[in-house]
Amino acid sequence: MKIITKMIIFFVIAQFLALFIGSTLINNASRIQGYQSLNIAVGGQGEVFNAFNIIGAILIVSIFLLIIFLLPIRDLMIRVLEVSATIAASTIVLFVVFSIFNVPLSDLVALVISVILVLSKFIMPKLRTPLALIASAGVAAVLGFSLDPFPMVVLVIGIAIYDIIAVWWTKHMVIFAKQFVKMQTTFTITASGERGDIFQWGEKSKRKPKFGSIELGTGDLSIPAALCVSAYKLGSFIFPLSAILGAIVGLYLVLEAVEKERKIMPAMPSIGMFSLLFLFAAIMFSYFFGF
Repeated sequence: MKIITKMIIFFVIAQFLALFIGSTLINNASRIQGYQSLNIAVGGQGEVFNAFNIIGAILIVSIFLLIIFLLPIRDLMIRVLEVSATIAASTIVLFVVFSIFNVPLSDLVALVISVILVLSKFIMPKLRTPLALIASAGVAAVLGFSLDPFPMVVLVIGIAIYDIIAVWWTKHMVIFAKQFVKMQTTFTITASGERGDIFQWGEKSKRKPKFGSIELGTGDLSIPAALCVSAYKLGSFIFPLSAILGAIVGLYLVLEAVEKERKIMPAMPSIGMFSLLFLFAAIMFSYFFGF
């Protein structure tokens, strides 16, 4: 399977899993106390400063990581962060799933299974991608559940700008990515397979396709998925589906660029821009045609 195709499949799985978990939280928060506790918004889900709070938290985490990278116990600290973050995010997904089926002590059962799965990754490395997708969906579901569409749009734009700065200016995201990939953490996912055909001036190159891999940060899965979940609050599935379709277009274009340039590139500007464009188009279409 082509690398880009495989990565898009992973991306789509994360988006729809997040939409399922997030829509369940939105639809049932009023009657399930445990769901309400997952709302991280301060002072109301429509408050824009919640978006800036999250961006600020991301900046603090980045500074913390930069400090960790200077320490001799860097790898150990990264593992601790990976395990704790993956367990927390995966627990959210499993808790929602188990609560749907009225499993007794859903939160505790979800936590225990998450711990087992995350620790099992070190014995079965193939669990890395499924765990990364589940954790990404968990983070996205909470963000989309907590923020209404307008604050979420602000967050997407803010993260896209940060991504450009972090990859092309300060380059600290490149340092993080290389170490995360080296350690095979759940902070990134890998798609391996056949590279796409090489085209030059509209003609296929005679070079045979080679095999390789592409890495994508799980933040590039979570943020567009969070927008998709938040868009669900607009009242129709056409809105989150439009956001997902736009995100897929943006991802495809940036992956094509990565394949051509063979270098690390910020993904969120392309993913976020097209996701927002498709969402806005759906909103305008709905407004004028009344559906």
